[in-house]
Amino acid sequence: MRKILFTLGMMIFCHSLMAQLFTGADAIKFHPSAKAVRVDNRSHAPLFISFAENSFVAASSGMENLRNALKMRSLDSWQLIRNDADELGMNHLRFQQLYQGVPVVTGEYILHEKNGKLVAANGIFYDGLNLSPVPSVPESAAIQIAINNIGATKYIWQESNKEQEALVGHSNGSRL
Repeated sequence: MRKILFTLGMMIFCHSLMAQLFTGADAIKFHPSAKAVRVDNRSHAPLFISFAENSFVAASSGMENLRNALKMRSLDSWQLIRNDADELGMNHLRFQQLYQGVPVVTGEYILHEKNGKLVAANGIFYDGLNLSPVPSVPESAAIQIAINNIGATKYIWQESNKEQEALVGHSNGSRL
């Protein structure tokens, strides 16, 4: 147990060494209304932005308010994928990062707002991507490569009742 706690503590300590927290005038360099900004080595874009209580950053503008702070280019965009409300009266708007219209895996940002005002934002934005959005492998070839790597003798889509059960939790309208 002590080894686990020590390892966990070291991981947290090492992560804190990689992350930097900016406050005051240094935070304002990222966004004019920022109170605190956290960045790490995964991206030049902030992982977390806390907005000053006396500022008003309209939540209705969505991710456009953060375009400069994240160093977004014209090839980068966001798509709202979920809006959750909590018991404190805050809304949490989750956005998916898109690069040339293609979703970026794990590229997500969450805006935290209350009464139409952004309180904070956090997430991962992969800046400076330089990729072709056109797949280099056709879908049929990609499926065949995956099948060859998995090596199963039978797949769920080969039995329609099992596929239905996996998709909706039951088979042909009857509960199991």
